[in-house]
Formats: sequence, structure tokens, C-alpha cells
Amino acid sequence: GAGYQSRAGGAGGGAILIVSNVSISGSGSIQANGGAAVSNASGSGAGGGIRLVAPTVTLSGPLSAGFGTGTGDHTASCEDNNSFGIVRVEGFQIGSLNVSRAYLYTATPYNLFISNAGVPALSVASVGGVAVKNPPFGNFVVPDVVINSSAPVSFSIQASNVPLGTTCTLTIFSENGPDLNITSSPLTGTVASSTATATATLPSGYSKGFVTANWTQ
Repeated sequence: GAGYQSRAGGAGGGAILIVSNVSISGSGSIQANGGAAVSNASGSGAGGGIRLVAPTVTLSGPLSAGFGTGTGDHTASCEDNNSFGIVRVEGFQIGSLNVSRAYLYTATPYNLFISNAGVPALSVASVGGVAVKNPPFGNFVVPDVVINSSAPVSFSIQASNVPLGTTCTLTIFSENGPDLNITSSPLTGTVASSTATATATLPSGYSKGFVTANWTQ
């Protein structure tokens, strides 16, 4: 929040990250509110951020990331801009939430700072016998693979920590042809390192694709 002469404004709310590989639940409160105005001439602080990440998230307690309260001059306060903070909840199953004085966003878990050991991974290693750049760029300016074939080509798929026998779906978007969804052969090898293949005929020009897999544990 804005200050006035020697009078400091309220501090902005902090940031809280809570992560569990099992679940997040309970009735306690989690708050990242902004600081109150220090005097009647300074402004209160904006709300902070709360991020909760777990397979299952259900909380009956209040989640709050509002701007600071007080008797500050509203012309110098974050209150004028309705400066609520952010509550972001990431989970595969999200139950009831009690969010107030904050903007709520929900999603599936993403980009956590955790070890890759045991985390499933899936990629296309080669197309028509030509190795894919590692890491791939995935754009049309610098193609990851250049081939010259009007016949069906084979896509070599590599996986780790994906159950054996799982089939993958190769989705391809092309500039000069319809979208393609191709099912691969079942993954074989070991859980730590397995492979599968898929075959598709690509039209001339640029194509962009990605590979996915679904399974139940």
C-alpha cells in the first residue's frame, strides 16, 4: 500500500505453498492477507497468494487473501483497485472450498519442485527412423524432425514408469491435412524403460504432434 510522507503503507500479503502426495483437508484457516494501513494517511497492502496441491483437496476452513483493512486514506490504498490475492487449488479431485476475499483458480497439479524418480514420462524418440531433437522445440521455425516420405512412417515411443501393456495415443495436427489420432502398440520392456510404436501417413508440409497415455492404478 502507498505510504504518505513518513507513514508507511501496509505490506502486501505473503505467499503460501502447501503440497501433499496424499491429500489436503481440514477445518483450519489459511490466510495471506495484506497488511493494514499504518495511519489514516497511508494505504493498506494488497492480498497475497495461496497454492494448494494434492491429489485430493477438500477444506471447510476459510481461505483468505484479501487486501489489508484499516482506516487508511482510500486514495492511497489497494482497496480502490479491489486488490484481492489469488487462491490456486490443484488436484485431481477438488471438494468443497471456503474462499473469501480472493480470486479462486482450480487446475490439475502442475510444475512441482519434486524428484523425477518414479514420475511417469512419455516421449516420441524418432519418426521414420530420424531421431527427434532432445529437448524438442515443437515449433515450425526449427523442425525437430525432417523426413521425406509419402508412405506411412513409424513413430518410436519411449516411456518410463508407465504400466506395461498400456497403449499410447499419438495426436498429430498438420497444416495440409486432417487431425490424426493414432493408437500405438502396447508398451513392452520394463516399467523403468518401455517402448511402443505407432504408424501414420503424414501430409506434406509441417505437422505438430504429442503423445499421451491413460491408465488406472
